[in-house]
Amino acid sequence: MTDKRPFFENLMHRRVPQIVGMYVAATGLVIELGDWVTERFNLPTMLTSYIFVAMLVMLPAIVLFAYNHGAPGADEWTKSERVVIPLNAVLGLVLLYFLGPLLPVEAATEDGRVRNVVLTTKGANRLKKTRPLLSQWLNQHFTDVLTIRN
Repeated sequence: MTDKRPFFENLMHRRVPQIVGMYVAATGLVIELGDWVTERFNLPTMLTSYIFVAMLVMLPAIVLFAYNHGAPGADEWTKSERVVIPLNAVLGLVLLYFLGPLLPVEAATEDGRVRNVVLTTKGANRLKKTRPLLSQWLNQHFTDVLTIRN
């Protein structure tokens, strides 16, 4: 069955803006909660950054899901959903793995000044072995920020 509605009217009928808006609001809430949890329980501050990246990467899957299941009535799972949503989740995990070392490059303190991030020799050697391109990029762009401690 083809839907002859105009594009934006079709999106409104399928409630895509409402669902995506709720997801964006939930993302903000989860980030705020993550911020509070990291401060309260002295967890790594990078937790909030990982949450943000993961939820941002999953936005296309949410849009697809909202488009296919937002309209009133029962809906079947489509082949595209069965492929795209898991691939989107895997892509998110891969991005978190590769972006992880980039996120803590600068750490802001409470007084607003940026402090140097200290990378131990052991951590630097591990980074050079496991992700040589990333290590090379960090050396080119952040030589003034990174310091290596023996």
